[in-house]
Amino acid sequence: MWMMECPEDTYKDEGMVECLSCPEHSNSTAGSEYCSCKAGMYWNKTSCYLCPEMSASPEGALNCSKCPEGSTSLHNRTSCTCPSGKIWVWDEEKIGSCQPCPADTWKDIDMLTCGTCPESSRSAPGSTRCTCGSGKIWNNSSCLNCSPGTYKSELMSTCAECSATSVSQDGAIECLQCPPGSLAMSNRTVCVCPTGMGWTWSNKTLGSCTVCPENTYQNSDTSTCLPCPLFSTSTAGSTSCACVAGTFKNPNRTCSVCPAGTFSGVGSDHCSCPAGAFWNKTSCQNCGGRAASKMGALQCSPCPEGHFSLKGGTECSCPPGEVWTWDSANNGRCVPCVPGTYKDRDMESCLGCEKGFVSTDGAESCQRCPSRAVPDRARSSCICLEGGAWVWGNHGNGSCVSFKTSKSSPQHKLLVIFQACMTATLVAGFLLLSLYLCRKWKGKKESREVVKVLYAAERGTIHIGDSERGQRRCRTEGEEEEEEKDGGREGEEGGGGGREVNEEMCHSDEMDERESSENIYDDMV
Repeated sequence: MWMMECPEDTYKDEGMVECLSCPEHSNSTAGSEYCSCKAGMYWNKTSCYLCPEMSASPEGALNCSKCPEGSTSLHNRTSCTCPSGKIWVWDEEKIGSCQPCPADTWKDIDMLTCGTCPESSRSAPGSTRCTCGSGKIWNNSSCLNCSPGTYKSELMSTCAECSATSVSQDGAIECLQCPPGSLAMSNRTVCVCPTGMGWTWSNKTLGSCTVCPENTYQNSDTSTCLPCPLFSTSTAGSTSCACVAGTFKNPNRTCSVCPAGTFSGVGSDHCSCPAGAFWNKTSCQNCGGRAASKMGALQCSPCPEGHFSLKGGTECSCPPGEVWTWDSANNGRCVPCVPGTYKDRDMESCLGCEKGFVSTDGAESCQRCPSRAVPDRARSSCICLEGGAWVWGNHGNGSCVSFKTSKSSPQHKLLVIFQACMTATLVAGFLLLSLYLCRKWKGKKESREVVKVLYAAERGTIHIGDSERGQRRCRTEGEEEEEEKDGGREGEEGGGGGREVNEEMCHSDEMDERESSENIYDDMV
């Protein structure tokens, strides 16, 4: 007898006379004797039942598989958990078991399936992780580059830090040695370079110290060229950046734009304020009524006591005889008017004295030269025409002073001494000139005779006209005979040998005079 086949999603078991619909959570193909339950359930002749704990089932299973010892079933009972490196696998008979993950895959305890190893990595069957290539390290689920300052060769399992004299970039398989005499920075990523130069990587493995380009800088705090901050600039090889024109370095050491109406040069730490104001770190501030300043001043110069600023604070009023001036450091003060000028209470500047008038420094007015006196070229004093000199008094009044003094005064004594010295000097000069002429015209012998005569005349012992030889006035033989006649025997008895003594003394005096004159001649000539 022909029987009709049961349609899909129905079943008819042996002994049944009609097809029954599959219960919930199941399905079937046409002509099925039972319904196929979803995974985690099994067929119990008429319905699907959930697998008990510690068991699991695939879709269409008639029975549940017990989980291995040490593992547990998932909450939906579709598989059992497995140790790291293994995964739950259903065979053709729908019996499950834990099997090793295949090669080049991995699985940790929390994974349900084996993961594929990343590129350039590998693993053995049943691995819990993948082995990464050179310069990379395993990081839970992927291979990451070794961090800068470390490296990893093919035989290493972890990344190692570079030495104190070597550096590296990320993913390095070895470290690069720094230039001779140079050390690496603490992070081992760049070598220490001289100031104005920075470490530059040309590729992943090569680097060197190069001059920092324009608008960058490098100082001792870093070994890389850093870009200049906003509103600043630098030349190649700089160790710092300078604020551009129109800006200034503020207290925070950054560059700010100068306020309106001010200006600055490159690298300035302040802006130039107009005259009458000064720079107060971040802005211009007026000097007020008792101080003044020049353009670009960093501080105001105080006015003298009792005086005030003029012309919008560009200068201060000064006492009579003085005028306001600025020095090279832009400091202002009142200084006396120079000689030949004056300034009274109502004047703003020093004016030159008129013709016939003179003045000393700090004068409030000019003084007319007296009669018989005229001003000098600078009109700073009068020239006294009748002798004496122009002398300024303590109160700015001058007069001609004569140098005539009394004979008892110290000044007169000094004058007499001076005149005597000058006279002696002139006489000595005349004698030297006479000796020179005598020596030139008459020879040395005649010159000696002249000296003898001059010397004897100076001593007052001879009249120059008495003898050509300049002899002293000694007694002659005739004079001695005359004395003998007048003196009689007393002279003969009492003065025996007098003639000889007299002759000897005259001869001796003559020789002394000759030697003295010759010595003087030799000294002078």
